[in-house]
Amino acid sequence: MGGINEGDWLKVSSLLFNLACVVTGLELASLSSPIIDGPGATVSRDCLCESARALGGVTAIGRCCKDGYVSGRHFTAGLGRDLLSLSGYLRRSRGAGMRALFLPEQLQKSVTKLQAMIDKRKLAKSKYESLLQDISNMMQNVTESIKKSFEQLHSFLYKEESALLQQLKAEVNLQSTQLQEKIDQIPKDLSSLDASIKAVQKEIGLQDNVDFLLNLKETQKRTKVLVPPLEHVVMKVKPENYLGPLQYWTWKNMFKILDPGLSNLTFDPDTASSHLSLCGPTRVRYNEKPKLVPDIPERFSVAAFILATDGFTSGRHYWQVDVGDGKDWSLGVARESVNRKGDVRQSPKYGYWTVYRDKDNFGAFLVHPKVIEMKDIPTRIGVYLDYEGGRVSFYDADIFSHLFTFHATFTEKVYPFFYPGLHVTKSNWGMLRLHHLYL
Repeated sequence: MGGINEGDWLKVSSLLFNLACVVTGLELASLSSPIIDGPGATVSRDCLCESARALGGVTAIGRCCKDGYVSGRHFTAGLGRDLLSLSGYLRRSRGAGMRALFLPEQLQKSVTKLQAMIDKRKLAKSKYESLLQDISNMMQNVTESIKKSFEQLHSFLYKEESALLQQLKAEVNLQSTQLQEKIDQIPKDLSSLDASIKAVQKEIGLQDNVDFLLNLKETQKRTKVLVPPLEHVVMKVKPENYLGPLQYWTWKNMFKILDPGLSNLTFDPDTASSHLSLCGPTRVRYNEKPKLVPDIPERFSVAAFILATDGFTSGRHYWQVDVGDGKDWSLGVARESVNRKGDVRQSPKYGYWTVYRDKDNFGAFLVHPKVIEMKDIPTRIGVYLDYEGGRVSFYDADIFSHLFTFHATFTEKVYPFFYPGLHVTKSNWGMLRLHHLYL
């Protein structure tokens, strides 16, 4: 195509114009002069037909006649306008830039780009569908877990409520029955007493005063009526038994079924770095001057780390750590087999699942530290370990807000891990404190 001169381009544009006229139903016979004037650009009606046949496909849609007319109206007006636009563009361009339109490699590049866009969207659609399914599965699993957790509580509370209502009902029924018996007895007593009154009155009428007085004792015996004495009755059902601190009593009874996995930890001095000082079993802080301690296999020799006394190989466990306003600390979970000598790197790859604070940044140790954006950095961290579930989750313990979760497969014993930091502050003096929880 590089050898085409300006006259050739004009011929092509002239041909496109005539094709546009054919498409839109224009009668070229009415044109008495050449369609486009220019060097080598004169195109006759016969040339149009021959050129159309040479291009192929035109005669399949419109039929060229010997007078230069075309019959058939299968072309659309839109296609005619496109051909006219292309013809005009060819005449205006006439330069090397226009020739690029006809280079196959340029068109192929466009096709390749479009195909790449199609492939990317197909891949994205597949990923979106997979993510949607994952979300649906997660929703189902979490829903079942929540229902299972509350099902036991619902059952317990229902039993407690039913038992208390049954007790109240039993007490009320007992006293109600007793009172009803006394109420039913009253008419009988009244009838007996009324009969006695009538008998006494009859005796009085049959005897004179002297005989009445002489036979008084005998008369009293005959007219005596045995009725039960009346009792002073009070309400025996005490509402205070049911209107007291009911929720507290229920809460105390609930401990029998609750298993929150609370782990009240203590620090293991045998694992403590020589730069760490223990203040009792639940407090640890950093000291610049190292202590003289035996170099045993359990001890961290370089990094200022320490583990808890108890490790876990199963179950769910939760503990809290007061970090205060310290700006250099980390904590979480570590494998029993972690390297305790020499250089130590915190990341799941090396057996550490930990979060940290570095000045004003809070984050998690992954392959590279990941900063977690938050408005306020917590002063107490809650750590939840689900060994079988393969999760280590961290929470702001003061407001029960989730911070971060690691997912892993645990194959050995893991221990709560702590690094109190090197930077001392006024409020916590570089100290971590284990916060014990009780029900």
